[in-house]
Amino acid sequence: MRYNEVMHEIGVWNQGLVMKELPPSPLLSRFIKSYQLLTGQTNNKHQKPWYILPDNAAHLIFFLYEKGGQLYPSLRLVGPRTAHRLTNRATRHLTLIASFQPGAVWYFCKGPVKEITDVAINASELLPGIDDELMEAFSIAAQLRDIKTLVGLMEQTLLRHLNPNSEADGFLNQFLSIETKPLMKVSELAEQMGISDRHLRTLTHQYIGHSPKDYLQISRFTRSLVMSNQHREWTAIAFDAGFYDQSHMIGAYQKMCGKSPESLFGSKAMI
Repeated sequence: MRYNEVMHEIGVWNQGLVMKELPPSPLLSRFIKSYQLLTGQTNNKHQKPWYILPDNAAHLIFFLYEKGGQLYPSLRLVGPRTAHRLTNRATRHLTLIASFQPGAVWYFCKGPVKEITDVAINASELLPGIDDELMEAFSIAAQLRDIKTLVGLMEQTLLRHLNPNSEADGFLNQFLSIETKPLMKVSELAEQMGISDRHLRTLTHQYIGHSPKDYLQISRFTRSLVMSNQHREWTAIAFDAGFYDQSHMIGAYQKMCGKSPESLFGSKAMI
């Protein structure tokens, strides 16, 4: 098992599955962190699944999957997550993931992002105009492995629903420019924003999807995962990532993944 920083997942990366990171167009680079293209299959339905981890951002995911010997397209919107989810990609032939910047999904869906937190839904429920004709175009491009067309369809879908908003810009630009420090408290974050704790919670639910506390916890958890790829001792990771001690970090992993770091990766960080 290994932490993939680009996809923010823990899984088994072997010859059966290949990931390629693709950049967004200049028109979307402010909103989309990157695209991840997954091709190939694990060919083993019983292989260890991937841990899709708690996340401060949302994702738009297209995949072509096999069922009953037939191929079907799916386009789903996955909101920010406060808990992990397990998945197995044995039936998928191709997956294209558009990973939003934190808060950026709001510009496409409107409404409080809190409403889609910990939810995966058909994209057509929040992005009008996704019809059978568009899904057929996605399917044909995927089957032909025409990646340029596939990404183009994803970007056309996003640009059609993009609606910039200066009020959201003001909050998100300020909020995301603040460097979350180890052991940072919600009150400190609110103070730097120049607003009350309560108002900060309202705004983060609106635009980010999480409470400020969840946002800080997930940021700290993510820092520890990035450090785990450096093969460091867990005690050092706990301190540098911003936990009080190793027990505090173990508790966070139990909450986020249902397992301790050692259970996921071994007694030390991943080897």
